[in-house]
Order: sequence, then structure tokens, then C-alpha cells
Amino acid sequence: MEKIIANRLSKNSHTKNRDRKIKVKKECKDCGAEMTIPQDSMVGEIITCPDCGTDFEIVSKNQDIVEIKEAESLGEDWGQ
Repeated sequence: MEKIIANRLSKNSHTKNRDRKIKVKKECKDCGAEMTIPQDSMVGEIITCPDCGTDFEIVSKNQDIVEIKEAESLGEDWGQ
């Protein structure tokens, strides 16, 4: 019985550690809301703040360290 409980505890702590690695949090520089950056995101990808809708570009990513900057918004080019 003790082995079963120990196995369950170790599985739960392993899952919690894995979840911590997956969830990278950044603060929106516009409104201060918390944004979740997916682990599989890539440099150049656009992340949108869920609260204010501001777009941010992932500038660099090294494991759990993610740097973002406000994405440049380009106007439409009508050939003028």
C-alpha cells in the first residue's frame, strides 16, 4: 500500500514539474495582464494579449526565457 501511495505522489510531483516548464508567463507591457507563452512557440511568432488585444512578437527564446516586443503594425499597401 505504501508503494502505491509513493508512486502516485512521485507521478504527481513529476507532472507538476513538467507543467511548470510548459507554462511561460509574460506580463503585457500595455495593460499588465498575464500572458501564457506556449512551450512550442517559435521566434517570430505573434502572441496576442487576451485582455487588451495588443500583439507581441517573440524576439528570442531559450528554454523558459522568452523575450517579447510589441509587434510592428504595418499599414496596407495600396500601391500608392
